[in-house]
Amino acid sequence: KAHFTPDEVSAGDYLVLSTSIVNDWDEDWKDMRVTVMIYELGVKISGKEFSLDSGEQHNQNLFVPLPGDTEPGQYLAEITVGNSKVHETAYREVTVI
Repeated sequence: KAHFTPDEVSAGDYLVLSTSIVNDWDEDWKDMRVTVMIYELGVKISGKEFSLDSGEQHNQNLFVPLPGDTEPGQYLAEITVGNSKVHETAYREVTVI
C-alpha cells in the first residue's frame, strides 16, 4: 500500500509518502528499497534499505520535496519497492495547488 498526505500540496512544500509492504512470498527479501519518482518535476527520493522476512510487514515514510517553481496541476508519481530480484510498482497522482 502507498499513499500521499496531504491530498493537495503547494509548490515548495513536502508530501509524505506512507508505504506498507507485506512479504507474502515463501522467501526472505534482502536489500529492499522504496523509491518515488515524479518525472515531470525531476524528483527522485529513495528510502533506507531494509530486509523483510517471509510473512513480515514493513512500514516506511518518505518525505518528498516539491520544487518551489512547480506549476499547479496533476502529476504522476511512480512508487517502486524492490531489490535486484523482485520489484513492485504503483502509481499515484499528486495534486499541486
